[in-house]
Amino acid sequence: MIKKLRNFIVNPDGKLQTQGKKVTVNHLIPVAQGEMTKLNWKHIKLTSQTKMSVKRAVAVCSLDVASDIHPPLPPEDTVETHTYLKQCHKLFQIFNKNSEVDLTCYKQLLSIMTWFDKWYGEVKQNSWEATIGLKDHWKQFIPHITYQRPCAKMMLKISFLYHYSGQG
Repeated sequence: MIKKLRNFIVNPDGKLQTQGKKVTVNHLIPVAQGEMTKLNWKHIKLTSQTKMSVKRAVAVCSLDVASDIHPPLPPEDTVETHTYLKQCHKLFQIFNKNSEVDLTCYKQLLSIMTWFDKWYGEVKQNSWEATIGLKDHWKQFIPHITYQRPCAKMMLKISFLYHYSGQG
């Protein structure tokens, strides 16, 4: 899932956009050019081999990269890219958590799903105004199936484990 989420942002033909702000690889280029994080060109200019690396996907969707976008670029231009990377990072952390199940995971997952659903709703609401064609219009959002099914399954798993662990 993290590789898919990374691929949407680094796609050179990507048109991700929310609240009128782009979510784009162009915001990551200054980070890769600088030495602020471990991010380099292999993380954002993907080949068929580098595309398979979970480690590189995790590096792109990290809090360090999200934070390092702002100094070289104005925050008002990059706020949605920053938010997208943070949400992807949190989602990855929840899916790979090995510790005890707790209610905070459930709440965080619900918050992430709400953020993605709000973005979906925005794109759906604006679809009737689309002047670029519906296919291109929907490129402003990631496919619903990418986040919705895995998140719903994880919420069920957390609920089940929480309930049967004696905590709920």
